[in-house]
Amino acid sequence: MSIKLNHLVPRQDRDRKCDPQDPNSRTHFFIFTGHVESKFNGLIQVDFVCKHCERRVTSFLTQEDYQTHKKSLGA
Repeated sequence: MSIKLNHLVPRQDRDRKCDPQDPNSRTHFFIFTGHVESKFNGLIQVDFVCKHCERRVTSFLTQEDYQTHKKSLGA
């Protein structure tokens, strides 16, 4: 079972449709890819992919946000 993690994705990608030209297209359903990387500025890079269209996005979380959502990410 996949958990919808759109709330962790950047706002501009959160509620977009998989195919913006098709009015009946599904809204993106982002799931965790398993890729987590720590950056030099203290942020945590987390990658997501849409389970419908395979669009990939990256989110940068603070360490506090990452710790809060770590369980839902399954990391």
